[in-house]
Parts: sequence; structure tokens; C-alpha cells
Amino acid sequence: MTVKNRISLKASKRSRLTPGLLFCFVTDADLMGELGTGLSDEEIAAKLGELWKVFGDEALKIFIVEHPGERPSTWWRCSSPEPRPEIDWRGGSPGGDPYAADRALKRAQEIDILFRHQLLTAAERRLLAEEDPAHMGFLGGEKE
Repeated sequence: MTVKNRISLKASKRSRLTPGLLFCFVTDADLMGELGTGLSDEEIAAKLGELWKVFGDEALKIFIVEHPGERPSTWWRCSSPEPRPEIDWRGGSPGGDPYAADRALKRAQEIDILFRHQLLTAAERRLLAEEDPAHMGFLGGEKE
């Protein structure tokens, strides 16, 4: 079977980061066939890892602007200094979103990793401190 790849692994820095590829990085999957057809999960993961080496910095800058204090899934797999925290998704919050507390816990754990490794930008620290001043002590030291 011939697999047509829409994004070459030999992409240069002059190549453009597409919205589809950015979505692949966010999900760490190829839900829309951006990377080609007929690929196994392992092949997709390998391709995304190679493409992250080329486009990761650019993708991360875009992602952080829209999601301060978070990182895309491919970053957690390919660049994180620690494994991404896992939550057992118990749910059970009364009314509304039953998983809100679980997501909030996971977000706090991810932010803690980013903070400990000095991976939060100054803008992220300011926004996070405004969001929850009691929990966030991100105002010291600059990272830009």
C-alpha cells in the first residue's frame, strides 16, 4: 500500500506550520489524516516526534498564547522533563461538570512541573498569578 504523506519529515524551518499539524501536536494524534493515510499509532507517534523537532518551538509559542500554563500533548511526550500527570477521572462533583475537579487537579500538577523546571514564561506567570493568587507564586525570576 502506498501512503501519501501530506507533510514531509524533511520539512525545513522555512516550511509553514499548518493548523492541521498544530492540531496533531495538541492531541498527539492524527484525527484528520494530516500526516497521511494507513499509519499505525506508532508510526503517527514517530512522525509527530520528528515533526516536533522541526516545528515544536513555533507550535509552542502559538499554543502558550491561547493556553497559558498548559502544553500540547506532543510536548508532554517529546519535550517534557517529567511524565505528564495522570488523573484517575473519578468524577463525582455535584451538578454541572462531574470532571471539573479532576481537570483542575491535573492542571495544577502540570503547572507545578512547568514552574519547577522554570518553563513558564513571565507572561504565563503573571496570568496564572492573577487567575489564582493564593496558589500561584510565579512572579519571581523571568523566562522569556
